[in-house]
Amino acid sequence: PENLFISKDAQGRVQPKLLDFGIAKLEQQGEPRQRLTMDGTVLGSPGYFSPEQARGQADIDSRTDIWSICVVLYELVTGELPFSGANYNALLMSILKDKPASLMAQGVGDEALWKILKQGLHKERKQRWASMWELGQALAYWLYQHGVRTDVSSRSLKEAWLEAEVTGVRMQVHSVAPRDASRGSNTITRGDHNTADTMA
Repeated sequence: PENLFISKDAQGRVQPKLLDFGIAKLEQQGEPRQRLTMDGTVLGSPGYFSPEQARGQADIDSRTDIWSICVVLYELVTGELPFSGANYNALLMSILKDKPASLMAQGVGDEALWKILKQGLHKERKQRWASMWELGQALAYWLYQHGVRTDVSSRSLKEAWLEAEVTGVRMQVHSVAPRDASRGSNTITRGDHNTADTMA
């Protein structure tokens, strides 16, 4: 979360920015922030390491960022990291072996939101979201189902995310009142395969 900043443009519009994810360095009152990466340490913040980073693999790709942003989202929603340990090695073992508590077990969120984050926190990177865009679309759909129509930057979720088809995935959004996330299933139509996958 220390890498996430909220800025405003010349027109006063809000724009979240992700700065140097994993390697940001800030100073507050002359003292470095302890949760941020420090000079001479392993690149990144261990609490946000993906399993492949924890194993020291060399073939790190964008799917590790999907893991890390889902860790951030989990922390923002619950107030806690999904994995923990008494020391560095114990933390890495937790990332590699432990299952995070569900959002509902933490007393927040719902099954649909947990399903989105759980996929992003899959130990096997091939099972995570294929791209940040697909993760963003899933989150936008969840928001839309809960009555939210615009993002923090005042953009229409429907136009900017759900009907954009950047990845060949198009969310079918109907002009009906938001339904209870615990009832029924949400459907994504994948244009490249012409099939329907159940979201929640």
